[in-house]
Amino acid sequence: MPSSFRRRERRFPLHVHISVLFMLMLLLAGGVLGIFNYRQTTAIIFSSSATLFERIQEEVQQDVSATYQPIDHLLGVLAFVEGTRGSDLQTRLPLLAPFARALRDNPKLASLYVGYQNGDFFMVRALRNSSLQRQFQAPPGASLQIWSIEQAGANPAGEYLFFDDALNLLERRSLHDHAYDPRMREWYVRASIQPGIATTTPYVFFSSGAIGTTLANAVGEQAVIAADLTLEDLSNTLIKHKVTPSSEVVLFDARGLAVAYPDSQRLLTTGAEPRLKPATELLPELAEALEELTPGLNQQGIETLNKRRWVVSRHHLREGSPDGLYLALLVPEDELLADAYRIRWQGALITLTTLLLCLPIAWLVSRCITRPLAGLQEQTEATGRFDFAAGGGLRSSVLEVDWLAQSMTQTNRALARYQAIIAELGHQPSTQALLNWIAQQTLQAVEAQAAIVYLRDDGYLVPDTLQFEPANHKLRSRDLNKHLLDGPDIPAWLRQALVTGRASVSLGFDKAGDFQPLLSELGAPRVNLLAIALNDRRGELLGMWVLLQRENALDGDAGIRSEQCVAFSEAVAAIAARHLESRQEATRHEKGL
Repeated sequence: MPSSFRRRERRFPLHVHISVLFMLMLLLAGGVLGIFNYRQTTAIIFSSSATLFERIQEEVQQDVSATYQPIDHLLGVLAFVEGTRGSDLQTRLPLLAPFARALRDNPKLASLYVGYQNGDFFMVRALRNSSLQRQFQAPPGASLQIWSIEQAGANPAGEYLFFDDALNLLERRSLHDHAYDPRMREWYVRASIQPGIATTTPYVFFSSGAIGTTLANAVGEQAVIAADLTLEDLSNTLIKHKVTPSSEVVLFDARGLAVAYPDSQRLLTTGAEPRLKPATELLPELAEALEELTPGLNQQGIETLNKRRWVVSRHHLREGSPDGLYLALLVPEDELLADAYRIRWQGALITLTTLLLCLPIAWLVSRCITRPLAGLQEQTEATGRFDFAAGGGLRSSVLEVDWLAQSMTQTNRALARYQAIIAELGHQPSTQALLNWIAQQTLQAVEAQAAIVYLRDDGYLVPDTLQFEPANHKLRSRDLNKHLLDGPDIPAWLRQALVTGRASVSLGFDKAGDFQPLLSELGAPRVNLLAIALNDRRGELLGMWVLLQRENALDGDAGIRSEQCVAFSEAVAAIAARHLESRQEATRHEKGL
C-alpha cells in the first residue's frame, strides 16, 4: 500500500528537538540571570559611586573648611593685636611676633598683612623654601620678610626687612618707585564694604606666583587685616580622590577657572603674566560636560564624550571664594563598571561552560526518552504489515509515552485475537462449537470471567452458551433462565440492550436476579456487565451477547466497560451475528430443498 504521506525535508528526530530546546532554555536562563546580575551589579556600583562621590565631596569640603576656618578665627584675633592700628613702621613692628607665630602654626598661610586707609601697607611673609629666598634675594638664614610701605607725600617709601627664626634683624633694604596701593585691591575693597570675613576669588599671587586666595577682615575704619592662603594643598587632596586611572577631578570657581587639580603644574598658563586656566581649557576633551553643568546646583549624570560614556558629578562647596567653589568628578563608565563587566563576562563564560558540559547529558537523556518512541514506530510499521505479534513490552519513564506503548500493545493483542477469531470461524463444525470458541477467545481478550450467548427462539431469549475463564466451573447454560422478549419482568439491563443495542452496567448481587447463582459461582458480590445485541443485516434480533467481569479485580480500571473493550466486543459480536445469520440461511436453504 503506497503511503499517502510524503517525507518532508529538514525534519529532525525528537531527541534533537529536545536537546536544542534544553540548550535554548539553558541559554535563556543564563542570559536572563546574566542580565539581571549585570543590572543589579551596575545599580549597586552606581549607588556606591554616588555614595563615594558624596564622601569625596565631604572630604574636600572638610579640607577646604580646615583651610579657611582657622584663618577666619586667626584674623579675628589678630585684629586686636597691638600694632594693628600703628601709624608707621616702628609702631607696627610689634605685629612681627604674633604674625610669625601664626605663619609657623599655619603652613598654608603665605603671608599676613595690614592695609591702611591712608595707603600704608605692612606685610610679614614666610620664606619657607629656597625659591622664595632667591626670588627676594634674602640673606642667608632669613626665614621671614617684612614688606612695609608708608605713604609719605607724593613718593611712597617702601623697604624690605629680613629676620631669622629668632626674629633677629638680618638686613634692611630700601625700595624705590614702588606703586603698590592696598586700597585698590579686591581684598581691601570687599572687607571695607561687608561685615565679617571677606574672601577674594582665587588668583595668582603677585609676589610668589602661587595660586591662592585672600581672606580679609576690617579693623574698624582705619585698616584691613588680611592673609594670603595658598591652595596648593587642595591639589594634593584631589590626588587622593582619583576613583579610576582615567578619572578626572578638578576644583574651580564660579568663573570656571580651575584652582586645584592633581597635576597642579597645569593650572597656570605660560607667559609673562601667569593666569589661571579655565577648567574647560584644562580638560578640553571633557569641556562639553563641564559647560552643561548648571551653576549653583549639585548634579550627577552620564555624558557621552568622544564616543566614551562618563559619569559626571558636580558639587558646590560653600567656602573658597565669594560664590564658593565647585568640585567636578568625571569617571569613565567602563572603568567605574569594570567589576560589573567582569561579572557579566564571567557569567557568560560560566553559562557557556555549563552549556558545553550539559550538551552530552541532554543528548543522552533525550535519547533515553525517545528510544521507546523508536520502538513504537517499529511496532506501528509492523502493525501496518498486519504483524500484530511484533513489539510489546516497551516501557518509558515518560508517562504519556508509556501509556501510548501500553495502548499499542493492547491494540495489537486485540487485533491479533480478532484476526485469529476471523481465521478460525470457518473451521468450527457447528454453531454451538462456533459460539463456544468465540466466547472463549473474547474472555481471554478482554479479561472477563464469564460469557453468555442468548439466542432468539419463539419470542424468548434462551441461554445457549455459557463459558468461564478459567473453565473450571460447574454451572451450565441450562441453569440460567430464559427471558420473554415482551415480558414485563425482563431485567433492566436486558431492556436497555434491546432498545439501544448495548448495555454497560455495574450489577450488584441484590439486583442480579437469575444471575445470582452466576455471581456466587464467580465469587463476586458485584460485576461489570456488558450486553450487546446480535442483529442480522436487516436489523432483526438474533440473540444477545453478555460478558461478566469481577469488579473487585479491576483495581479502579473500567475493564470491559471501557471504550476499547466495548468496541472489540461489538466487533466480535458483529462477526458472530454474521456467521449465525449465514448458518441460519444455510439451514433454511437445506430445508427448502
